[in-house]
Amino acid sequence: MTRRNIGKLTRLVTVDDLSVDMMHGLIHRALAYKGGATYRFLEPKFVANLFYEHNTKSHYSFEMAQHRLGLKVLSFDPQSSSAYKGESMYDAGMMMSMLGIDVVVSASESERYYEKWLENETFSSIVINAGDGDHEDPCHALTDAMTIYEHFGTIEGLKVGFIGATHFSRVTKSTIKVLNQLGAQVFFSGPEQYQSRECHRLGRYLQIDEMIPNMDVIVILRVQSEREDVAHLVDGYYEQYGMTVERLAKLKENAILLHPGPVKRDVEIANEGVECAQSKIFIQGQNSVYMNMAILEAVLA
Repeated sequence: MTRRNIGKLTRLVTVDDLSVDMMHGLIHRALAYKGGATYRFLEPKFVANLFYEHNTKSHYSFEMAQHRLGLKVLSFDPQSSSAYKGESMYDAGMMMSMLGIDVVVSASESERYYEKWLENETFSSIVINAGDGDHEDPCHALTDAMTIYEHFGTIEGLKVGFIGATHFSRVTKSTIKVLNQLGAQVFFSGPEQYQSRECHRLGRYLQIDEMIPNMDVIVILRVQSEREDVAHLVDGYYEQYGMTVERLAKLKENAILLHPGPVKRDVEIANEGVECAQSKIFIQGQNSVYMNMAILEAVLA
C-alpha cells in the first residue's frame, strides 16, 4: 500500500484529527510495515520524545518506530533536563521547536497540555500526543484498531466490550471513538459509578457476566491503584470485575483479549490469561511499533 492512501496529517493530538479514511489508511500501512515494508525519508528528520508521564510501551515503541524509519531521535528525560530546575513542559516544547525539531512526541498527566503550543504561532513542530491525563491517547486507539483488524479482517459489526473504570481511562475514550467510527458496537462493564459519559453516549452498559460470552473483543482496563480516588477498588476487584479463569472459559471461541498495560496479574486478569491463546496483550506492544511508524510517516513524508 502506498503512502497516498494514508492522507496527510498535520498533527495527531486527538482522534478528532482523523478521518475514517485516514484510520483505514494508517491501519493498512501499519500492517504493511509489519509485513516487511520499508520507508526512508529523503532528507534528515528530527524527532524529540517529551515523556513527562512515563509508559514503557508508549515511549519505547515510539523510539523503535523512529529508529526503524531512520529518524534522528532526541530523547528527553525530565529528570536529567532543566525540568528539575523548574522548566515547564511548555517551555521545553517551545525550545525544541526553536531548535528545529520536526516532530514532538509527548505525553503528560496534564489534559490538553499541547493546546498552548498549538496556539503559539512561533511553534512550528508537529505534535503527536502519546497520552494526556484522562483525556485521550489516539496512538493507542489506532494500535488497538490495527490489532483487532489484523485478527478479524474487519472491524465493522464486531462487538467490543470494555471492562473497568472507563471514566479515568484515556485509552477507552479514544478507542471507543475510533471503533465507533469504524463500525463496531461498543459495550462496557465494571464499577457503575466510574463509567465515562463517552461510554454512555457511544455504547451500552452490561453486567460483566452477561457481556463476556457475547463479545468478539474484550478490552481489560488497568486498575489505576496509584490514584487515591480508585485505590479502594483493588480489594475484591478480581472477583467482581476481573477476567478470572471461569470467565476466560466463557469467551467466544474466536474472541480476543486486549489490555493497555501494564497488567496487574490476578487483579485485572488471571495470571494464565495474560498469555493464553486468545490474548493479544503482547501483540499490542509489537503492533504499536508499526502503527507509530505509520503515524510518523503520515505527519512527516
